[in-house]
Amino acid sequence: MAQQRHSSEQQHYAEELISSLPLIRHLRASSSMTESSPSTEYKEFRLHSNKNPDTFARHLVAGSLFGNQKLPIYPRLFMQKTPVPRIIAACYVGDRLCGHPGYVHGGLSFVLFDDIFALCAGMGFESGVAMTANMSINFRKPLLPERLCIIRAEVVRQQGRKAWVEGSVRSLDVFTARDMEKVSVANNSGISAEEANATLVAEATSVFVEPKFAHSMVSLLGNH
Repeated sequence: MAQQRHSSEQQHYAEELISSLPLIRHLRASSSMTESSPSTEYKEFRLHSNKNPDTFARHLVAGSLFGNQKLPIYPRLFMQKTPVPRIIAACYVGDRLCGHPGYVHGGLSFVLFDDIFALCAGMGFESGVAMTANMSINFRKPLLPERLCIIRAEVVRQQGRKAWVEGSVRSLDVFTARDMEKVSVANNSGISAEEANATLVAEATSVFVEPKFAHSMVSLLGNH
């Protein structure tokens, strides 16, 4: 019971931090949760919220990486389909995903890039399914645990069943939700002041493809 309570407290803490960000407040105020909203708007989407619960235990992010002191809550995403597919994501990283003591394992950045880039590329494919063909990551600075990260992804080119996606991970300085709520709401979806002052952890470029058997996968992965 104590462990469940602690886990619930960390989930609430992470959600409060994310919700307090001026950028997130702007996106939520201007986004729509309905399917009929214009594709130029950012739509909030919870990573793996549409995945069959039976597959959670077998999925790396939705299963193994999710939990107390890991990823206490799934990344909060805002997706835009046009003029080009874009995603802005907010993610809290706990202290049990380290490689070297005191530093988050670099593989986590790769995994988050991979999942979020796939969603981004999938928005441009009829099936909504995208798989990694190639990814190159430049690590700039180590990611410290117990930090909030902003992940951005954008399709920079698409040709047939191929999509080229680029993005970045930035780690925000430590802050409290109470202090951040005093900051004015952002007035657009561009790089926020908090991101500009954050630590650039990694940048990535990638190529994703829509597999020929994609339509047989939609029922498993969900329609993005």
